[in-house]
Amino acid sequence: MARQELVEKAEFEKAVGLKGNLGSFIISIFKFILSIILLPLVIGITKVFLQQLYRQPQYILNNFVFAVATYLILHIFVCQPRSLYDFGQRIIGRLFSFFVPLRRAAYHCLPLYATLLFILYFVFKAIFGYGNIIGYFVFLISFTAIMHLILTAAYLKGESLGVLKGDYFLSLFFVYLFEIILISGFLSVILKGFSFVDPVKDGYNFFVNTHISIWRQFFVLK
Repeated sequence: MARQELVEKAEFEKAVGLKGNLGSFIISIFKFILSIILLPLVIGITKVFLQQLYRQPQYILNNFVFAVATYLILHIFVCQPRSLYDFGQRIIGRLFSFFVPLRRAAYHCLPLYATLLFILYFVFKAIFGYGNIIGYFVFLISFTAIMHLILTAAYLKGESLGVLKGDYFLSLFFVYLFEIILISGFLSVILKGFSFVDPVKDGYNFFVNTHISIWRQFFVLK
């Protein structure tokens, strides 16, 4: 009987791809569940971020949308600027080479070109004035930010080997949250009336309220 059970266990592990890798599979499940838990935070921060943009002058919103659309068209139909992306990420890796864990996090999370454009904005503003350049910089920062996000997602997906892609979704959510909070910070400095605090605060409230509602729906007796 014991031998039969071992045979059945081996067949089961082989069927689901767990043989010799049960620990990794359990970790992947845990990461996948954690990704689902974080999903309302991603939705909440994104929702408030977009609401902030809709309150801006129409040309600011248009430049942001055109930047995202332009990159998506370029990525899908023309080419994927991987060389440009890789060059920027190598610079990030060298800048943070003094601390390996921070280097890996910064390599995936920090959008170099959007950050450089944010710094350059102040130089050009001093030369040309706010009204003459703000639309261009919103476009460029948005374009490079979405480029970084999409190419990082492709890179993380290539690294992920699990069936559930738990590590992929969890890493992508952390990259996305870091980047949208960073871009919110940039825009709060260069755009009048754009709040950095609101996306974080209201996004967190949406996250908490969503999980409270789910808990009450399934676990609280009426």
